[in-house]
Amino acid sequence: MAHHLTKTIITTAVALLSALGATATKPSGGLTADSLPTRWDEAFPLGNATVGALVWQKGDALRMSLDRIDLWDLRPTDSISGPNNRFDWVKQQLRDGNYQAVQRKYDVPYDRDPAPSKIPGGALEFPLSAVGTPDSVTLSFADAVCRIMWGDTMSLTTFIHPDIPVGWFRITGAPADFTR
Repeated sequence: MAHHLTKTIITTAVALLSALGATATKPSGGLTADSLPTRWDEAFPLGNATVGALVWQKGDALRMSLDRIDLWDLRPTDSISGPNNRFDWVKQQLRDGNYQAVQRKYDVPYDRDPAPSKIPGGALEFPLSAVGTPDSVTLSFADAVCRIMWGDTMSLTTFIHPDIPVGWFRITGAPADFTR
């Protein structure tokens, strides 16, 4: 099992490094839907290595969840303190066939302790009651832009810069009560 896990980790690392190094060409294609996802974990993702956004529908609002990679609650806890907080210790547990010790140390505390945990950065919400359901939502891989369209008259476009930790959005053709 340890050999399989090591092979999987190496394969994943090589794939990630290859993807990160492939900046000379823009990917083609994208994602398209005729409605907004209604769960955050199915949202349209935008981001770079520092900031990110998820575009989705929460209740009756269009929501853009905003985040930064460095927003963490890192209060000391037993699970991430002490001499066993090293990858070498995890590898040794795998070699010894004792992965339950790793789960007790790192997985169980997430259900029990308040930290460590990711802290969300914030969110912007716009009331869909003012404009209705969008006709289309697209995420273009080529330009990393998410576009939401309501017919031919209204749109919301959002983008996260690929190199610097900023993003922006633009709304066109919206009624005044959409942006309150």
